[in-house]
Amino acid sequence: METRYPAADWRPLGPQTEPAIVPRILVFHTMVGYLASTESMFRSGGYTGVESTFGVGGPWDGAALDGAVWQWQDLGHQADAQAAGNAYCTSIETSDGGQPSRPWSPAQLAALVDLTVWWCRQTGAPARLVKATTDRGIGYHRQFSAWNPNAHDCPGDVRLDQLLHHVIPTAAAALADPTPTEPREGTMYLIAQTDGPSRWLWTGAALRGLSSAAEVAALESQGVQRLNATGTQVAAWFPESSPVDVQALAAALASRLPTSLVDPVALAKGVAADLAARLQS
Repeated sequence: METRYPAADWRPLGPQTEPAIVPRILVFHTMVGYLASTESMFRSGGYTGVESTFGVGGPWDGAALDGAVWQWQDLGHQADAQAAGNAYCTSIETSDGGQPSRPWSPAQLAALVDLTVWWCRQTGAPARLVKATTDRGIGYHRQFSAWNPNAHDCPGDVRLDQLLHHVIPTAAAALADPTPTEPREGTMYLIAQTDGPSRWLWTGAALRGLSSAAEVAALESQGVQRLNATGTQVAAWFPESSPVDVQALAAALASRLPTSLVDPVALAKGVAADLAARLQS
């Protein structure tokens, strides 16, 4: 089982002190807060306090964090977010900007579907709502009193509806279909290197270049910058046109990378050339 999600920013909370677990239920939460402030709260206690396995940002965290996935705990260790369920659950906290009545944004929904598909493949659990705490699959915080002894409403009615009618069925369909996801619907990494060409990796379909989490991790250890974005976010960065204006897309992507890492102009040219080659292939 792979324990770190390749599409997430790995952000451990300190030295590992939590017991090892074998996860079988993925539990959805709402933060009643923001991604950064929630992380700050988790870090104040480290692994001896409360924490979640994952956090997913929303538009209220800023455009760059809408749909971003942060991973605080690996799948093989306990995260203390759902009381008695901690010993067998993986948790996902979702940013709501302090208003849990807000629906998940399109970028959050896309990120949650992708994460659910990956988690199911790692654990072997199905993308279906669990009926008991002894089951395998998907759940939500308020679902069982054992997970929610304080009777919170988490994740709220609006988000629960999205979980039941969009996230779970969409993930189940993706798991049932062996056909690779179309690039614009997946999670995209732009991996920019100062000493070589930029490379691309698509979740579920490695179209060219890097194809494994190990390769991505190896590059990151060398200071390579990764940009996470859903197809929806990319589409919002430049006007739709026919044919696609690859130079405009490349410039938009480059503008979101730190200038200390790469020359945005040079990167834009490299990205445009790579995209043009893909469109012609």
